[in-house]
Amino acid sequence: MLTQPMKVVLSFILSAIAVYMYIKHKNTNHKLCMFAMLSSTLGDIFMTDIIHIGSISTYFGAAFFILAHIIYALCFILASKTKQYKYFNLGFYIGIIIVLITVIALTLLMFVKTGKIQGMYIPLLAYLFFIGLNLVSQYSYAYSEKNTRLLLMIGMLLFIISDFLVFLPMLNICQESINYNDLIWFTYVPAQLLIIIFN
Repeated sequence: MLTQPMKVVLSFILSAIAVYMYIKHKNTNHKLCMFAMLSSTLGDIFMTDIIHIGSISTYFGAAFFILAHIIYALCFILASKTKQYKYFNLGFYIGIIIVLITVIALTLLMFVKTGKIQGMYIPLLAYLFFIGLNLVSQYSYAYSEKNTRLLLMIGMLLFIISDFLVFLPMLNICQESINYNDLIWFTYVPAQLLIIIFN
Protein backbone atom coordinates (compact mmCIF):
# COMPACT_ATOMS: atom_id res chain seq x y z
CA MET A 1 0.00 0.00 0.00
CA LEU A 2 1.31 3.43 -0.99
CA THR A 3 1.64 5.93 1.85
CA GLN A 4 0.90 9.63 1.32
CA PRO A 5 4.62 10.63 1.46
CA MET A 6 5.39 7.89 -1.11
CA LYS A 7 2.80 9.38 -3.47
CA VAL A 8 4.32 12.84 -3.15
CA VAL A 9 7.80 11.41 -3.81
CA LEU A 10 6.48 9.70 -6.97
CA SER A 11 4.94 12.99 -8.09
CA PHE A 12 8.24 14.84 -7.53
CA ILE A 13 10.02 12.18 -9.60
CA LEU A 14 7.53 12.76 -12.42
CA SER A 15 8.15 16.52 -12.21
CA ALA A 16 11.90 15.93 -12.27
CA ILE A 17 11.49 13.84 -15.44
CA ALA A 18 9.37 16.59 -17.00
CA VAL A 19 12.06 19.18 -16.19
CA TYR A 20 14.73 16.90 -17.65
CA MET A 21 12.69 16.40 -20.86
CA TYR A 22 12.39 20.17 -21.26
CA ILE A 23 16.12 20.74 -20.66
CA LYS A 24 16.89 17.99 -23.18
CA HIS A 25 14.52 19.12 -25.96
CA LYS A 26 14.06 22.84 -25.24
CA ASN A 27 10.76 23.13 -27.13
CA THR A 28 7.34 24.59 -26.34
CA ASN A 29 5.69 21.17 -26.02
CA HIS A 30 8.02 20.00 -23.28
CA LYS A 31 8.00 23.40 -21.58
CA LEU A 32 4.20 23.39 -21.26
CA CYS A 33 4.14 19.73 -20.21
CA MET A 34 6.75 20.57 -17.56
CA PHE A 35 4.53 23.34 -16.16
CA ALA A 36 1.51 21.03 -16.29
CA MET A 37 3.38 18.34 -14.37
CA LEU A 38 4.65 20.84 -11.80
CA SER A 39 1.06 22.01 -11.31
CA SER A 40 0.00 18.37 -10.93
CA THR A 41 2.65 17.87 -8.25
CA LEU A 42 1.29 20.86 -6.33
CA GLY A 43 -2.15 19.26 -6.72
CA ASP A 44 -0.79 15.99 -5.34
CA ILE A 45 0.74 17.77 -2.34
CA PHE A 46 -2.62 19.29 -1.46
CA MET A 47 -4.68 16.19 -2.29
CA THR A 48 -2.54 14.01 -0.02
CA ASP A 49 -2.77 16.75 2.65
CA ILE A 50 0.74 16.09 3.91
CA ILE A 51 0.90 19.76 4.95
CA HIS A 52 -2.16 19.25 7.20
CA ILE A 53 -4.42 22.19 6.32
CA GLY A 54 -7.67 20.21 6.48
CA SER A 55 -10.53 19.83 4.00
CA ILE A 56 -9.61 23.03 2.14
CA SER A 57 -6.61 21.16 0.74
CA THR A 58 -8.96 19.26 -1.62
CA TYR A 59 -10.07 22.53 -3.24
CA PHE A 60 -6.49 23.72 -3.68
CA GLY A 61 -5.57 20.33 -5.11
CA ALA A 62 -8.48 20.39 -7.57
CA ALA A 63 -7.55 23.93 -8.65
CA PHE A 64 -3.97 22.91 -9.46
CA PHE A 65 -5.18 19.85 -11.38
CA ILE A 66 -7.62 22.00 -13.38
CA LEU A 67 -4.69 24.30 -14.18
CA ALA A 68 -2.62 21.27 -15.23
CA HIS A 69 -5.38 20.05 -17.57
CA ILE A 70 -5.68 23.52 -19.12
CA ILE A 71 -1.91 23.72 -19.68
CA TYR A 72 -1.83 20.22 -21.19
CA ALA A 73 -4.74 21.10 -23.50
CA LEU A 74 -3.03 24.34 -24.53
CA CYS A 75 0.18 22.42 -25.22
CA PHE A 76 -1.47 20.04 -27.67
CA ILE A 77 -3.70 22.67 -29.29
CA LEU A 78 -0.61 24.81 -29.99
CA ALA A 79 1.34 21.77 -31.18
CA SER A 80 -1.45 20.88 -33.62
CA LYS A 81 -1.57 24.46 -34.87
CA THR A 82 2.23 24.70 -35.25
CA LYS A 83 2.34 21.48 -37.29
CA GLN A 84 -0.82 22.49 -39.17
CA TYR A 85 -2.69 19.39 -38.05
CA LYS A 86 -6.45 19.30 -38.39
CA TYR A 87 -7.96 19.68 -34.89
CA PHE A 88 -11.39 18.20 -35.58
CA ASN A 89 -10.15 14.84 -36.79
CA LEU A 90 -10.98 11.24 -35.91
CA GLY A 91 -8.84 11.44 -32.76
CA PHE A 92 -10.87 14.43 -31.54
CA TYR A 93 -14.15 12.53 -31.98
CA ILE A 94 -12.77 9.41 -30.31
CA GLY A 95 -11.88 11.66 -27.37
CA ILE A 96 -15.42 13.07 -27.28
CA ILE A 97 -16.82 9.52 -27.18
CA ILE A 98 -14.51 8.56 -24.28
CA VAL A 99 -15.57 11.64 -22.29
CA LEU A 100 -19.28 10.93 -22.94
CA ILE A 101 -18.84 7.29 -21.88
CA THR A 102 -17.16 8.48 -18.68
CA VAL A 103 -20.01 10.88 -17.86
CA ILE A 104 -22.70 8.28 -18.65
CA ALA A 105 -20.91 5.58 -16.62
CA LEU A 106 -20.52 7.85 -13.59
CA THR A 107 -24.17 8.93 -13.79
CA LEU A 108 -25.52 5.41 -14.14
CA LEU A 109 -23.33 4.06 -11.33
CA MET A 110 -24.43 6.91 -9.07
CA PHE A 111 -28.14 6.29 -9.65
CA VAL A 112 -27.82 2.49 -9.42
CA LYS A 113 -25.80 2.70 -6.19
CA THR A 114 -27.49 5.63 -4.42
CA GLY A 115 -30.71 6.34 -6.31
CA LYS A 116 -30.18 10.10 -6.30
CA ILE A 117 -27.88 12.92 -7.43
CA GLN A 118 -24.98 13.30 -5.01
CA GLY A 119 -23.79 16.72 -3.82
CA MET A 120 -20.44 16.42 -5.64
CA TYR A 121 -22.00 15.41 -8.98
CA ILE A 122 -22.27 18.90 -10.52
CA PRO A 123 -18.77 20.04 -9.39
CA LEU A 124 -17.34 16.80 -10.79
CA LEU A 125 -19.08 17.39 -14.12
CA ALA A 126 -17.49 20.85 -14.22
CA TYR A 127 -14.10 19.28 -13.47
CA LEU A 128 -14.73 16.71 -16.22
CA PHE A 129 -15.04 19.56 -18.70
CA PHE A 130 -11.36 20.41 -18.19
CA ILE A 131 -10.32 16.75 -18.27
CA GLY A 132 -12.34 16.40 -21.46
CA LEU A 133 -10.67 19.44 -23.04
CA ASN A 134 -7.29 17.92 -22.25
CA LEU A 135 -8.27 14.49 -23.56
CA VAL A 136 -9.77 15.59 -26.89
CA SER A 137 -6.82 17.94 -27.53
CA GLN A 138 -4.31 15.17 -26.87
CA TYR A 139 -6.25 12.63 -28.93
CA SER A 140 -6.56 15.11 -31.80
CA TYR A 141 -2.80 15.73 -31.77
CA ALA A 142 -1.91 12.07 -31.22
CA TYR A 143 -4.06 10.97 -34.16
CA SER A 144 -2.03 13.20 -36.50
CA GLU A 145 1.33 12.58 -34.83
CA LYS A 146 2.05 9.13 -36.28
CA ASN A 147 5.22 8.26 -34.35
CA THR A 148 3.91 8.49 -30.77
CA ARG A 149 0.17 8.21 -31.45
CA LEU A 150 -0.58 5.03 -29.49
CA LEU A 151 1.57 5.78 -26.43
CA LEU A 152 0.15 9.29 -26.04
CA MET A 153 -3.41 8.00 -26.38
CA ILE A 154 -2.76 5.28 -23.80
CA GLY A 155 -1.33 7.88 -21.43
CA MET A 156 -4.40 10.11 -21.61
CA LEU A 157 -6.74 7.11 -21.35
CA LEU A 158 -4.97 6.05 -18.14
CA PHE A 159 -5.29 9.65 -16.89
CA ILE A 160 -9.07 9.70 -17.27
CA ILE A 161 -9.31 6.21 -15.71
CA SER A 162 -7.32 7.56 -12.76
CA ASP A 163 -9.70 10.52 -12.37
CA PHE A 164 -12.70 8.19 -12.78
CA LEU A 165 -11.43 6.17 -9.82
CA VAL A 166 -10.99 9.41 -7.83
CA PHE A 167 -14.64 10.32 -8.52
CA LEU A 168 -16.16 7.05 -7.27
CA PRO A 169 -15.68 7.65 -3.52
CA MET A 170 -16.80 11.28 -3.96
CA LEU A 171 -20.13 10.05 -5.36
CA ASN A 172 -20.48 7.29 -2.73
CA ILE A 173 -20.42 4.57 -5.38
CA CYS A 174 -17.20 2.73 -4.51
CA GLN A 175 -16.82 -0.86 -3.38
CA GLU A 176 -15.38 -1.04 0.14
CA SER A 177 -13.34 -4.15 -0.72
CA ILE A 178 -11.32 -2.28 -3.38
CA ASN A 179 -8.27 -0.18 -2.52
CA TYR A 180 -8.98 2.78 -4.80
CA ASN A 181 -6.04 4.86 -3.58
CA ASP A 182 -3.47 2.40 -4.92
CA LEU A 183 -5.45 1.80 -8.13
CA ILE A 184 -5.53 5.55 -8.76
CA TRP A 185 -1.75 5.80 -8.50
CA PHE A 186 -1.10 2.67 -10.54
CA THR A 187 -2.89 4.42 -13.43
CA TYR A 188 -1.91 8.03 -12.68
CA VAL A 189 1.88 7.56 -12.63
CA PRO A 190 2.19 5.75 -16.00
CA ALA A 191 -0.34 8.20 -17.48
CA GLN A 192 1.75 11.23 -16.59
CA LEU A 193 4.96 9.45 -17.59
CA LEU A 194 3.69 8.60 -21.08
CA ILE A 195 2.41 12.15 -21.63
CA ILE A 196 5.55 13.98 -20.51
CA ILE A 197 7.87 11.67 -22.46
CA PHE A 198 5.91 11.17 -25.68
CA ASN A 199 4.26 14.57 -26.15
